[in-house]
Amino acid sequence: MEVSICSLNFIPSRGRHTGEDIATIFHECLLEYDIIDKIQGITVDNATANTKFMHELDKQLPHFDSDNQHFRCFAHILNLGVQNLLKTLALHSETDNKGQEQQYEDNEDETEEDEEYAPNIADSRTAITKLRGISSKIKKSEILKRKFQSACEAAGVPSNLNPILDCPTRWNSTHDMIGFGLKVRTGINILCTSVTELNDFQITDSEWQILEKYISF
Repeated sequence: MEVSICSLNFIPSRGRHTGEDIATIFHECLLEYDIIDKIQGITVDNATANTKFMHELDKQLPHFDSDNQHFRCFAHILNLGVQNLLKTLALHSETDNKGQEQQYEDNEDETEEDEEYAPNIADSRTAITKLRGISSKIKKSEILKRKFQSACEAAGVPSNLNPILDCPTRWNSTHDMIGFGLKVRTGINILCTSVTELNDFQITDSEWQILEKYISF
């Protein structure tokens, strides 16, 4: 049996975005397409409103069992896990980069092999946070945007790209930010060297290597 995928409808919610409202709109859609008895399962992310939506649907659909037919989105769960990891790697604010060193306890159970292949946590924090700070400052300043474009042209890397700044609610945005940084790293290095306010954000060769490891992972 071939599985087909199609979008049935896009329905705006004109009230509060609550579980009750979502359940009502969803139920009306099922009635419209006469598929109210054909629901095998529903996949949504882990927002509280969606959990409430499932419980409300229990009341409206006699054959629906939210305990067994509600499937939580694995991609969303994975994203939450990665976001928690990134919090460990990059919680510093921009001001934390100004010569402040962080001390971390060594893991006594870590093997020599782990030490060889695992990026240093302190360096990881610094690398990601520096790149985030650079992207943020460029996006907020038209002057820095022009200087960044000139630096990229001088370095022979793409000069028509806009900096990418990651956001916790935008999936893969940290990956995209790192990918952008690696693509124009030479231009970023020139910019950070030539602009005084970005001197403290200069990314070292070892930090670029750490970012390369994360993007390949």
